[in-house]
Amino acid sequence: MNERPQRKTDKLLVGGLSVTDVRYFITICTKDKVDGLTGNQQISEAILNTWRRLHADKGIYFYCGTIMPNHVHILFRLGSRLELSKMIIKFKALTKSALSESNLSWQRNFYDHRLRADTALETFSKYIYLNSYRKGLINVNETYPHWHLNRAYASEFLQHLNSASGPPPAWIQQSIQLTEVIENDVGASFMKPANPQESTELTKP
Repeated sequence: MNERPQRKTDKLLVGGLSVTDVRYFITICTKDKVDGLTGNQQISEAILNTWRRLHADKGIYFYCGTIMPNHVHILFRLGSRLELSKMIIKFKALTKSALSESNLSWQRNFYDHRLRADTALETFSKYIYLNSYRKGLINVNETYPHWHLNRAYASEFLQHLNSASGPPPAWIQQSIQLTEVIENDVGASFMKPANPQESTELTKP
């Protein structure tokens, strides 16, 4: 618990504020980006159970997340119990044991983006969902086992999945990079009329 991750925010990953009741897109990588998160059931279950615990404890409101071989993406609304950096510390601490048994550990830094636009929740959840298909880990006629969604969050794009819960092939061909997703969100916020409550208003699930 002495680990204090240093938030890394480059010119495109523009989050950096820890604001209660605001939506965040978070990426956490393994140290040196070593694969192994999805190859061990104990690790993937530990990550999922930790997301569930943080949600149940009201530290976050979990929307969705995916576990990739060397990183995780998670979309959530931050609660009032802990600030963002301490929430990440808690997540890492609760999953540390499972990772260490496979000689894995988390990277010291983490990447965050605070969602701005009202429509951003849908855009980022779709990006997270498509990640495994876009990386070629699975084909569109299969269900990725490490994609997890809050049942209470009815994302619109889910209505267009095939019978195997896979995406239309066109989505893979037309998918955009994360940097563009973030730029579009930031740009949309600048186009909206000024609103002093914007930092705390959410699209409720």
